[in-house]
Amino acid sequence: MRSVALVFGLLRLSSGCTKVVLSNDDGWAEINIRTFYNALTAAGNNIILSAPAENKSGTGKELSRSASAMDALTDT
Repeated sequence: MRSVALVFGLLRLSSGCTKVVLSNDDGWAEINIRTFYNALTAAGNNIILSAPAENKSGTGKELSRSASAMDALTDT
């Protein structure tokens, strides 16, 4: 929530339209990102929303199961 307050504080300091890239890994349909998007667009900002169709939280830690990735893990 501190980042939300920081962004709103910065938006108040700027004049005119601000370009913002809004992203998460929980999916675009989550209430928090939609609320944030709606508030920013209502304030006259230009928003690019980048989020997956489905919740992908924690998937960045997954390893690829390809042969080359497995070979790299087993090479000593």
